[in-house]
Amino acid sequence: MVAATLQREVSTIILEEVKDPDCAGVTITAVHVSRDFSHAILSVRARADKLDVTKQALAGLNRASPFIRRELSSRIALRKVPALRFIEDRGLVESVRVSELLRSLGFEGDGNGSTEL
Repeated sequence: MVAATLQREVSTIILEEVKDPDCAGVTITAVHVSRDFSHAILSVRARADKLDVTKQALAGLNRASPFIRRELSSRIALRKVPALRFIEDRGLVESVRVSELLRSLGFEGDGNGSTEL
């Protein structure tokens, strides 16, 4: 519940309040909150005109992190707003890498999740 709320609110803040152009086009794909709610890790992807700009977006988000945290404190009812850490979501990159590896080994996908040799 807290993770979903953080994901929604941080996405809104980035979209509507953060003015850093490096943060444009960011998608928060996952949020993991520590048990004591002191830290939150937010996985992000960013694309602009078919270019992966996640590294620039991470730099912008980490610069904007104190601002985002202050905005969160006025939007959500938590005793303590967690410290935010943004990381790259490597899921898509890894899935492409595995697909290419399987293809290079001679496996062909049928589009339904099964493969044939």
